Amino acid sequence: MGTTKYHIHVPIATLLAMPGGELTGTLSSGTGPELRAMLVCMQAAGKAAFTGGDCDRQDRKGICRGHPQE
Repeated sequence: MGTTKYHIHVPIATLLAMPGGELTGTLSSGTGPELRAMLVCMQAAGKAAFTGGDCDRQDRKGICRGHPQE
């Protein structure tokens, strides 16, 4: 039986509650305002979690469904 790899995820509400410096240190892919805008848009689209990496197997809430490994 093969294993399954999962990308980590962080609840969007947790990220939005972080101070700007902590948020940019956690995600590091933009400025605080840019990251907050991205997260608010994700939340408005029904996502509840930010999944790191290049995950292409997310459920409707944004959580990785797993990637079967051979």
